[in-house]
Amino acid sequence: MSTISPDDLILDEFKKDLVAVIETSVLDRSTGEWIKTSEDVNFVGAILPTTLRDLSQLQILSGGQVSVDIKKLYTEYPSTFKNETVIKDGDIKYQIYTIKDYGIASNLRRYYIKRLEPVNGGGS
Repeated sequence: MSTISPDDLILDEFKKDLVAVIETSVLDRSTGEWIKTSEDVNFVGAILPTTLRDLSQLQILSGGQVSVDIKKLYTEYPSTFKNETVIKDGDIKYQIYTIKDYGIASNLRRYYIKRLEPVNGGGS
């Protein structure tokens, strides 16, 4: 009987280097103000398209409209990222929209992410 290695949970051809922007707040004890800081965390993951079933489930969970800009992110990164964490895939930025328990393996995590588009300033 064969067993699944943790290295086999995400196919190599889908894996890519990604960056999570982890934001935290630190209390400045001299002023009593909270200072926001961010740290880039490099990790390996796979960004895949969502299925109609995924979109239907997300619509029920969120109680609103969902977009085709939503993708799935699978990773074996040991920490759980929070909602609204920004994920960078090269020049493309995503934001974690929903966290779902994958259920097959405790070290595999699945996130739904939305592509962030830059805001275009007013032109002529």
